[in-house]
Amino acid sequence: MKANQERRLLTDQSSESTTIDHTLLDIEVCKALNGEVLGRPYLTVMFDTHTRKIVATHLSFNNPDYRSFLSVLRDYFYRYGKLPKSISIDSKKEFQTLRIDQVICHFGIVMNFFSDSSKGKVETIFQQFSQFISKF
Repeated sequence: MKANQERRLLTDQSSESTTIDHTLLDIEVCKALNGEVLGRPYLTVMFDTHTRKIVATHLSFNNPDYRSFLSVLRDYFYRYGKLPKSISIDSKKEFQTLRIDQVICHFGIVMNFFSDSSKGKVETIFQQFSQFISKF
């Protein structure tokens, strides 16, 4: 990997560098049998930084926390049989836990905090996804 003049992380291969973030979906989920509203789910997504492809997901009605992070990491492993070399996250407190630090350290994954300019890319993908879902 090499850094350019803007100090952004560039990769030559997909799955070297990923980004994890969550969003509260703008939909309400109901039980099919009786129509009982279950609530709005959170979607945790891992994006490939190189391709901007969604490479792993986790859906939950619980507020995002270390379990969301670990679940999306597990989904990535099940899909690809490996773990990413680096993960970029924002600086929210749900990502700053001892459990996440232990897993990252154990598997030798590099953890980065993404900049405001990168946050815009993640939010754009979430906005596009929300617009897609709202059509249904």
